[in-house]
Amino acid sequence: MFIVHCSLFTVHCSLFTVHCSLFIVHCSLLTVHCSLFIVHCSLLTVHCSLFIAHCSLITSSANLFKQPSNNCYSKHQ
Repeated sequence: MFIVHCSLFTVHCSLFTVHCSLFIVHCSLLTVHCSLFIVHCSLLTVHCSLFIAHCSLITSSANLFKQPSNNCYSKHQ
């Protein structure tokens, strides 16, 4: 009976070790996933900032061309 008990305990410990190993792998993968997500969000923020700056430059350029002083027709009147 003692041998059976020890065998079951050994199996239990082995399964627990496997479970802990899988948990560590899971946590490591989750950490990598979160890190990549943070990098992705950072790049997206940079991309959006550049897009906003680009749109602002286009708007500024368009406003320069709309000014009456740059209009040939208004200069000759």
